[in-house]
Amino acid sequence: MINVFVSGVTGKMGKEIVVSLLKDKTFNLLGGSGTKENNKIGKDLGHLLGLDRIGVNLTSSIEEKKDIDLIIDFSHPNCSLALIKFVSSSKIPLIIGTTGFTDHQLEIISVCAKKNPILLASNTSPGISFIKRIIDLNSNYLNFFEDIEINEIHHKEKKDAPSGTALDLSTALTKAWNKKNKISIFSERKGNNPGEHKIILRGKGEMVEIKHTSLDRSIFAQGALEAARWIINKSPGLYSMEDIYSS
Repeated sequence: MINVFVSGVTGKMGKEIVVSLLKDKTFNLLGGSGTKENNKIGKDLGHLLGLDRIGVNLTSSIEEKKDIDLIIDFSHPNCSLALIKFVSSSKIPLIIGTTGFTDHQLEIISVCAKKNPILLASNTSPGISFIKRIIDLNSNYLNFFEDIEINEIHHKEKKDAPSGTALDLSTALTKAWNKKNKISIFSERKGNNPGEHKIILRGKGEMVEIKHTSLDRSIFAQGALEAARWIINKSPGLYSMEDIYSS
């Protein structure tokens, strides 16, 4: 079994990761962390998630745990950077699903990946990887369009806007689109929406829409576990979800 530690375990995605881990016999949930200010430190994770007791308590530091084979991080950029310092000396594979990094923080992750296998993904659903592949394979067709925009909707508690997924899609489109026009991103935060992204391509006399809707967060959790299975024996490097499906 693969011993997994989950950072950001009390967040929306952290909870989904734990539920999926408990159902998958490939993995063993070794521990999970929240912020030091969390008043539930020391409590059983099962009880915190509305489940039966699982015998794994919430901690404030990953350094309290040993025998970790893999770390899954859906937390906050500052927490992710603390993990980077930890794995840089331990060589433990790291899945980062956190978003909202600055360019400087991304550079720190890139440097660490020279010594550790790290998979950085703003979105772990197969559908988004599929859309990126569509963009990559059809770059010549993009030049028929005069304008491209991205509309994204997420739950009202999501702090970063635009979303990491929208920024990644914009980067992929900009790379494939041989025009200097700026791609506009429109963000909306409301309700409990797990995530919706729509690419609108406008040409002369026509419009094309490519839309991805996440029906619930379990699809991200399943994608993260797929990434965990894939990266466990990989060499140091900075990987993406697209690497999984292209290998």
